[in-house]
Amino acid sequence: WSGSPKFDMGDAQKVKKRKNSKAKFENLEEQECVSTQICKINYSKYPKDGLKATENRIKEHNCLKLFSDELHCTYCDKVVSNHRSHCIAHMKTAEHLKNEMIYHTKSNCERNTDGPHADFVLKATNTSGRKLEPFQLEIFFAKHEFTAKHLLCCSDCETFTMKDLLSMADAECTYLWENLKLGYTETKGLPALRQQCSLLYEGFDSNNILCFAGAEEGIFCTIQTILSSLSGPKNRNAKAHHVIIITPCYQSLLSIPASLSFTVTTVPLTLTTNQQPLPHSQNHTPTPQEWKLNFSMLKEAIKPGQTKLLVVNFPHNPTGAILTLAQQQEIVNMAREHSFWIFSDEVYRGFESVHVDNESPNRDDSVPFCTLYPKAISLGAMSKVYGMPGVRVGWVACQDRQLLARISESKHYLSICNSAPSEILALIALRERDTILARNKSIVQHNLALVEAFLSRHPNDFSWVPPRGGCCGFVRFHKASPKNTLNSMMKSLVDRFGVLILTGDNFPLHIKTSINSSPSLEGQMVTADNDTN
Repeated sequence: WSGSPKFDMGDAQKVKKRKNSKAKFENLEEQECVSTQICKINYSKYPKDGLKATENRIKEHNCLKLFSDELHCTYCDKVVSNHRSHCIAHMKTAEHLKNEMIYHTKSNCERNTDGPHADFVLKATNTSGRKLEPFQLEIFFAKHEFTAKHLLCCSDCETFTMKDLLSMADAECTYLWENLKLGYTETKGLPALRQQCSLLYEGFDSNNILCFAGAEEGIFCTIQTILSSLSGPKNRNAKAHHVIIITPCYQSLLSIPASLSFTVTTVPLTLTTNQQPLPHSQNHTPTPQEWKLNFSMLKEAIKPGQTKLLVVNFPHNPTGAILTLAQQQEIVNMAREHSFWIFSDEVYRGFESVHVDNESPNRDDSVPFCTLYPKAISLGAMSKVYGMPGVRVGWVACQDRQLLARISESKHYLSICNSAPSEILALIALRERDTILARNKSIVQHNLALVEAFLSRHPNDFSWVPPRGGCCGFVRFHKASPKNTLNSMMKSLVDRFGVLILTGDNFPLHIKTSINSSPSLEGQMVTADNDTN
């Protein structure tokens, strides 16, 4: 922690004078967490066996962001009016807090390395923040992605060979490729590449684009830059800052705000029943259900004056949900009213309504969020709909050029600049965007029929809501039990047949399913049939 606005030196001296008084701190060791519905631990069960042991138990309980500037208990998920009493109740060691911790709080963590409490004070300076969680998805893929024969859970479209991609190059790109020098590149990205990216956003030019070594670097730098500017020394007296994230989502969209000590509220997509079935292509069975964003839940999640960022992901991975322009405008109106940023993960842009009849009134009419609102950032990448994850090129687009300049400073600590060959390859693909997207959409539409045929053969085991956009689906498993878990099925498929599937953390009864690979998916469906049987 650093200096809490609820404390001053006068408070510290008064507390010391009231050392034996019960008026302010009566039976603090006996207090429970403020939110008793969440936290059932009564700290009186812990013996007073020293600060080190107490610290370890608090870490195990994972209950409190100690003495945060934001006056917010991350476990109870509420801003507390009596921050001192609340913190002491969590800590349970009232004497240590009264005599040592308050003094160091006021002194802005000027570390006193003398005395028995020195170790704890040094560690406590970091407890207002959390380390980045292990990236479980990437750990999972690192273990299986390059050993499993069939990948039924990848989120990128069928990729290209270098020969195929270079055959698409125009005269300028061919010249750039053949005369490329393998030196450093511009931090912002190759000017021609940024200009090509800007054509995807009406009214933008190359100065509205910042390129990265993949979408993940763009996520990290952008969210870090926006949120770090809100948690610096000038904002010590601000209320607890708050982020809203639509789930399911890519793990880093959740982990990065949490690591910066922001309160995170997740708003999961919900299954709704439509008045009329969605019109689908001839390979689709109409369904009365659809994955949708619940706007009532989103409005309830907003904390006026505290919500600083909303993270959205449409076309959605993995459900395939999409937004209409009217729904986008509704989100933007909320953002304007409460003056928060929107970070929009749009790596599947270009695959909107790919599974819906283009003549239908339900077809997508959305636009990039960054074109609707000055405080919106849109994320793009070559990895997903272009089928080029190995190129490692992503970008963000924004109206606020000063923000892009600050984000680029974060990039100096990471990749510094992009790979020179990768930028040329990305430029070639973007100039042949229509050809590449048409090829990849045809693969997805072919595979949709295969997946639905498989599901129709196992109606008691699986079901899904056909995705409206993107190139993934979210399949529900109906027979999960303690003895027949999705994890056990996942292990059986990869061990026995070399077929890799991915389960969902936020939706534990669902499987993320690829519908984006080449027609070899037919063989994967056969092996999945065998294991299901």
